Amino acid sequence: MDVRKDEELKKILANLERPQPSDQLLGNIMDAVHELPTPVVSQPLIGKKGWWLIALCFAAATIGLFFFNPAAVGLEIPLNTPKLDLSMPQIDWKMPFNGSNTLLYAVLFMGIFFGLQIKMLKKEFLSSPEQGQFA
Repeated sequence: MDVRKDEELKKILANLERPQPSDQLLGNIMDAVHELPTPVVSQPLIGKKGWWLIALCFAAATIGLFFFNPAAVGLEIPLNTPKLDLSMPQIDWKMPFNGSNTLLYAVLFMGIFFGLQIKMLKKEFLSSPEQGQFA
């Protein structure tokens, strides 16, 4: 019984006229392709020249701290201020591991800077024109 239905269906389909695409099909497709928005190329917040300038300033400051003697060139400025204690305060937290205060401060500051960076990047992406992609 199914064989007979299959044969009838084949005959009906063979007699049907196949639809032909319109003459404007290629033009319509190309118009749709040309209307697509061009992808936005993201640029870094700090360019290559900026990073080189930051690295140069850091290297110059580091070298200057080690090799420059202000008293030798007459740049010694007498300051009548009390001696400043610039040491980090000692925190006596009960930690489950033996770690130095330096490690504690490093983890703390890395967490703060990471949070600030995420906040800045999120603000940058949300203010961009294609908000739907990152919101």
